Amino acid sequence: MKKSNIIDRIKNSYILMFLIFSIVLITSSVIFRNIKYDNIVNSNKITMNTTLNNNQGYHPKVISFEKEWNGYKYWMSFTTYPKKDETKENPVVNVSNDIKTWEEPEGIKNPLDIPENADEEHYNSDTHLVYNEDLDQLEIFWRYVDDEKGEVTIFTKTSTDGRNWTPKTVFLKSSVRKKLDYVSPAIIYEKGKYKIWYVDKKNVYYIEKSGDTVTKPRLLEIKYANGYRTWHIDVIYNNDKKIYELVACAYENINYREKMSVYYSYSSDNIKWETPIEIITPSTKNWDAGGLYRSSILYENEKYYIFYSGYDINDNVGIGIMYGEDMKRLRAFI
Repeated sequence: MKKSNIIDRIKNSYILMFLIFSIVLITSSVIFRNIKYDNIVNSNKITMNTTLNNNQGYHPKVISFEKEWNGYKYWMSFTTYPKKDETKENPVVNVSNDIKTWEEPEGIKNPLDIPENADEEHYNSDTHLVYNEDLDQLEIFWRYVDDEKGEVTIFTKTSTDGRNWTPKTVFLKSSVRKKLDYVSPAIIYEKGKYKIWYVDKKNVYYIEKSGDTVTKPRLLEIKYANGYRTWHIDVIYNNDKKIYELVACAYENINYREKMSVYYSYSSDNIKWETPIEIITPSTKNWDAGGLYRSSILYENEKYYIFYSGYDINDNVGIGIMYGEDMKRLRAFI
């Protein structure tokens, strides 16, 4: 056999081996991504004490302390929301010292509020939790909707121990919900001033409240590359990176808010916000396969922890945890 023929055969065998290797690599990659997507990427549903014994918590907000505050390092507010039943959508507080295991602080009476006339026109929603360092107290906020009167109210309660809470008071109110709504308020307390982000009519707005004085709403230009619109949000200020950070669920059609994903954006000045990127998507068959909802962003020890709510194809809701050093590379915490 001629030397040139031997060389050609060797070349052809290497080419064939390379093609086979490439096909196997690509196929394995696709299979791995699908396996990872269903069983690794998305979190398992964490166990919460919802007071209804159904583990169907929703719309979380988590804050942490460097040292335990009244016995616990992590405090979470969320709403009970079994089968998306708004008549049971009431504010609840749970606590943890390891992020994984959650319980009620001993002595608390959950839920912290139940509307007297709870029905499809009168219901609570959208909790948020704040630590007021000036007064060393927790402050819980939630949204009450009265569709009979066309009103929406943000109520608040405070506690110096996380167990005993003051009677509710009005924090914000709109007498005409069709003109002004306060969907999913995200609140930061800073030296006597409340910085407040909320959603109204497909857009995110920002206001500040000091005492009884509330500033004029300012529209935030948060534009998605796919043209989606923001639904429910959380916002923090990252002291390490000196930026505001936002997580949101977003939709394409307001009349079809299903299969929503979680997006992330940031801003150095709360004026110019970066184009949101998709960071968590629904699984294909697990507890969060129906779609994702409001998330809470926590940053500590150079890691992000995203507590996200979602639901399955039968409308059973729950909360999971994703974490990572990079928002583009989150992985399941549990």
